[in-house]
Amino acid sequence: MENNIKNNKVNNTTVGVEVIEVHLLFNNNYLVLNKIGEGGFGVVWKAFDLSLKNFVAIKRLNKELSHNVKFVEMFYNEAVIARSLVHDNIVRTHHFWRDDKGDYYILMDYVKGNSLDHLIKRCKEQNQKISWEQVVFVVAGVCKVLDYLHRLAKQPLTGKPYNIIFMDLTPSNIMVSFDGDVKIADFGIAKVNRNSHAIEKTAIIAGKYNYMSPEQIMGDPNIDFRTDIFSAGLILYELLSGENNETKSVSEIKDIILNTKFDFSKIEQEVPQELVEIVSRALKKNKEERYASALEMYRDLRALLVQKTTEDLKDEFAKLVSNTLVNELEKEKQSEQFVQKLEVGNLVEKNEIKKIRCYDFIPGSTTQSTAEKVISDVSSHTVSHLEPSS
Repeated sequence: MENNIKNNKVNNTTVGVEVIEVHLLFNNNYLVLNKIGEGGFGVVWKAFDLSLKNFVAIKRLNKELSHNVKFVEMFYNEAVIARSLVHDNIVRTHHFWRDDKGDYYILMDYVKGNSLDHLIKRCKEQNQKISWEQVVFVVAGVCKVLDYLHRLAKQPLTGKPYNIIFMDLTPSNIMVSFDGDVKIADFGIAKVNRNSHAIEKTAIIAGKYNYMSPEQIMGDPNIDFRTDIFSAGLILYELLSGENNETKSVSEIKDIILNTKFDFSKIEQEVPQELVEIVSRALKKNKEERYASALEMYRDLRALLVQKTTEDLKDEFAKLVSNTLVNELEKEKQSEQFVQKLEVGNLVEKNEIKKIRCYDFIPGSTTQSTAEKVISDVSSHTVSHLEPSS
């Protein structure tokens, strides 16, 4: 096959400053272009849907975890919950796959942008400060999603509320796009109402210490929605003050969250007093003194921007993201140029591209969805049936 890009190498093509690593093809349709993220839990690739001509993301559970029932349950939990959520500010999930070798994958939307964590780091490198109005826009969007998760999201089969507690709200799980969108991703440890018959979170991990609430750090069994409000408050404080706990030890972070009073003097001279009060209320150590709901916090934040429309705020934030992540935006354009010139004729026959055949994974009976059934089925690796995925 000739792809007519630079040096005509299919599996390692240089386009400008970007290297496109075409080395995987899922189901003869999803062509992996490059790796966009990797951690202890899994790896995420950017891929191109050859049929529907769109970019997607494919997340694979790390191979060493694929035979651990607890981690597989968490991965499946993430897909099950995210697949049933319909919200403009949530990254959609489309498939949960298993291949012939026992590896597990999630096919999801690709966000043309990057994580809020990445944006924060780039702003620091460029000595650029995010205005308090843009900070409020971002966190208000997060609160809007939290309200949907806490109160409005419903189990598709029963119509009962999911009552999802996210429990892992961090800048790395918040995606920001070049169009100014703010989206939440990664529902791996989300906790849901037991009465909704959805999968419960496991006790393997409990989020990232940097953004945990006091009750989450202490392992409170009666944890509720207000833990997410505290995490949102921490992100709001970090964006306004420029401070975070990433260089501190676990014991230091625990002491800050549990015992240390936050210093708001660093932001009081730069933002409206009403915003300081919002941050202070969200970060109360006693959850009874915090906002009672994410909706209440959203309304207070949005009231600070009453003079601007949502569209204007989104446009301003889009400009910030695009002007700050210039190199990242250029890479997106290069990927688009690559797939536009890609000739797919005999792509399937190319030996240098590894082909992976995946199937929609359906554990146990399709009429049962309790955690116990999923754990049992995944643990024994028995599946009622595997249907070829589109």
